Amino acid sequence: MYRTISAAVVITIALFSASLSSARKSDYSEEIAAVREDFANKSFTFRDVAGIGKQPGITRRDPSDVIKVGDEYFVYYTHVDHEKLPSNLKRLRASGYVGTIWYATSRNEGLHWIEHGPALGTGAPGSFDSFAIFTPNIVKFDDRYYLYYTGVKATPGKDVFENNSVNDFTAIGVAVADSPHGPFERLSDQPVLTVTPRSTDPTKSSPFDSYRIDDAALLVRDYDKDGDPDVWLYYKGRNIDHGRSGPGKTQMGLAIADTPAGPYTRLNDGKPILANSHEVMIWPHRSGVAAYASASRTLEFASDGIDFTSNPLHVRTAAKPIAPGCFRTDLTEPQDFGRGISWGISMKNPGGPSPYLLRFAIKLLAPYPGPARNADGRIPNNTIWHLGHSANLLKIDDRLFVFDYPYSTTAMDEILRHLEPEEIRYENVYVFASHHHGDHHKNAIYGWKEKIPRLKFIIPEYMTRSRPEDAHLVAPDRTIELDGMKIRAYPSTDEGVAFSINVGGKHIYFSGDNGCWNYKTTRTAKQYIDEDLAAVDRTTPIDIAFQVCDPLLESQGRGDGGITAFATAFQPKLLIPLHLRGNYKFPAVVRERLKKQGFKHRFWPPTRPGDVLGF
Repeated sequence: MYRTISAAVVITIALFSASLSSARKSDYSEEIAAVREDFANKSFTFRDVAGIGKQPGITRRDPSDVIKVGDEYFVYYTHVDHEKLPSNLKRLRASGYVGTIWYATSRNEGLHWIEHGPALGTGAPGSFDSFAIFTPNIVKFDDRYYLYYTGVKATPGKDVFENNSVNDFTAIGVAVADSPHGPFERLSDQPVLTVTPRSTDPTKSSPFDSYRIDDAALLVRDYDKDGDPDVWLYYKGRNIDHGRSGPGKTQMGLAIADTPAGPYTRLNDGKPILANSHEVMIWPHRSGVAAYASASRTLEFASDGIDFTSNPLHVRTAAKPIAPGCFRTDLTEPQDFGRGISWGISMKNPGGPSPYLLRFAIKLLAPYPGPARNADGRIPNNTIWHLGHSANLLKIDDRLFVFDYPYSTTAMDEILRHLEPEEIRYENVYVFASHHHGDHHKNAIYGWKEKIPRLKFIIPEYMTRSRPEDAHLVAPDRTIELDGMKIRAYPSTDEGVAFSINVGGKHIYFSGDNGCWNYKTTRTAKQYIDEDLAAVDRTTPIDIAFQVCDPLLESQGRGDGGITAFATAFQPKLLIPLHLRGNYKFPAVVRERLKKQGFKHRFWPPTRPGDVLGF
């Protein structure tokens, strides 16, 4: 059959292959255009931080990417105490070549830090990392935390590290712990990645990473399509042929392994994947990978995470972060869609006398895909659009309800799908605010009135600050009628109110913060239902309920916020969890719990901000 294939079939196959190739190029071009729009006209801004900032006599430099575990943010960095250096090493005090790895934590998005001290010290005498370790990075893999770092040993024939350009090679090692607080233990006394040997042919240049490899940045994503996640290790390389001019000519490379322990395989035939990369900062963006090329001060993008050069993005940014590490939720919870970044930690005064860390901010975010639209640009009826945390949109009876969306240009970017009013300007919009807490409401949303022609606000009457004069006010145990709807407000166990809405023959319940909060007092499920929710209408079955489901309470052994008790007592036909704090594993746990309890109706656990449900 192979030998007798006709020319017509060959032409058909060629045309089909060409059309597939054309389609792929079209998809890639569209994605590049979207990323270019995400990155256009963006600037880095900086502010000092407490705890790991400027301190004479201390070097803090080369921060890792920032991860969040529970309510804590973690950053790892190179630390040098100048007073403890012998006199012959004082010249290196501002560098990482005499450092060890320390770490700090924050609970307010990196503005104030608590320094905890060493995370990892130098290796055993004679090992590749026996003299100093620096430029750390962190990733969670199989429920353990892997700390990557660069190590050096003393210059051959010397007792110190000279930082020459001849034989002071570097290597990358890995340590592991069950907690981001440690203790970290090395996987091995051997590195997971070493330099590529220099060229033995004097007519050919050596590999780009034949002298130094450094500055690991991690990504967890399935590379070989076997269904299992792989570790992508991005790093910078320096060519031994370049001698002392090498630092200005570093380039980025990539190696991949099945697990953090390796073995690692260099991709792109061992060639660099991006030039102008003296420091490595990468992050998942949309379906691909973005990078900051520090030497050119440009943002770059590769749809496959590898090819940054065929169709270079090359979007230049204002200001320049030094050795930046960005806050990335994917480092603890891998994601198919990269939301982007909004802040991180970088370095100041790398040449000394005492380098220190500061916070940078930049809004490099991609909107999560939203619901399909009708021909008139409106969202179809019977659609729920989860924006994150407690924010949800409900389209029903040709009305779009916006519940507890804390609209802001900067607020909660890590756990919310940012929504601009232009996206819903053709809708009949009703904005409900249950209370004033910043994770549920921002007064900036009142500005939507200028951009959405048909918009009304329904808010508690106690929220007087900046509210529109024509806002529709509610209070506990009061019912208002609005555009053929009956809206009743109930008392809340926290601030504000909960809502019942009767619209188009449907009964909608939105709890706001009316949950079973067990922080200060212990409330049983029975007390919550019989006392706290006594006023909620039970004469009309609830068709759609949005109810508190709090993972932080659960993690502290204080219950689930009342969602299982609510489901059992009220039996809503469709139940959606609220107050998720960016934790999308917990709703799946609740779903299984509800099944065991015999809940017969539909429970929808969103899996990320931007998820859409049609019902």
